[in-house]
Amino acid sequence: MENLKVHIVEDEVIIAYDLQDIIESIGHRVIDISTSVDEAIAKLDSAQPDFFIVDIHLKGDKKGFELGQVLKELDIPFIYMSSVESMRASAKDEAYAFLSKPFDQRDVQKAVKTICRSICLAST
Repeated sequence: MENLKVHIVEDEVIIAYDLQDIIESIGHRVIDISTSVDEAIAKLDSAQPDFFIVDIHLKGDKKGFELGQVLKELDIPFIYMSSVESMRASAKDEAYAFLSKPFDQRDVQKAVKTICRSICLAST
């Protein structure tokens, strides 16, 4: 499945742009970057991505888990991302995949491949 539309939710701009470069280099399109849960929720109706990549530890009152709950209720696939490896266990039943920071192209490719398989299975 090529050219999926991705919405990144990451409050560290350098990391968000690095992730965008990797995603676009593997054939997908980043349609939006949000820096907070509220910003991402406000854009849900307009952007319509195929999936989200959501940092768990966002600055502000709301964390990525809160956005994950909203996405889950709306049946929108997502990948959680965190630099805290212990968060993987908390996230594994919620997200389609987990991306550990720091990441490289291979890590992103693997997480995106996992979510792509799930999206393909859901659409058949």
